Amino acid sequence: MTCSRDHGSSFGNLPGPTAVGDKIHCIHRVGLAFVLVLGAFCPMVQAVEPRWSLFDYALDRWQTSEGLPQNSVNAIRQTPDGYLWLATFDGLVRFDGREFTVFRPPATQGLRTPRILTLEVDRKGGLFNSTLSP
Repeated sequence: MTCSRDHGSSFGNLPGPTAVGDKIHCIHRVGLAFVLVLGAFCPMVQAVEPRWSLFDYALDRWQTSEGLPQNSVNAIRQTPDGYLWLATFDGLVRFDGREFTVFRPPATQGLRTPRILTLEVDRKGGLFNSTLSP
């Protein structure tokens, strides 16, 4: 299986997509294939508890009115410390369950562009991102 990426990475001195991103991309493709095969052999798996009404589930919608820099989110990851991190084209966003904190250049050292495409968390809990070139 071949995997490739054609966008750059920037966040301090973290390795770019050729060092980490390609491996992560391949892992995601293999993981997706595994889930598809598993789904074929598990027809009894259901996404929603059939005895519950859809009104029994909670839904929160986060938009600019709640503090996001824009309504479009490219990726979401959770770090071991509990924060949710969101990738947007207007900055890297951290959510603590109550409020959003937006990180943009030049105020955020090491972040060259606000156009964040993907997020990944490594085994040690470090957050990596890939960006569109400025």
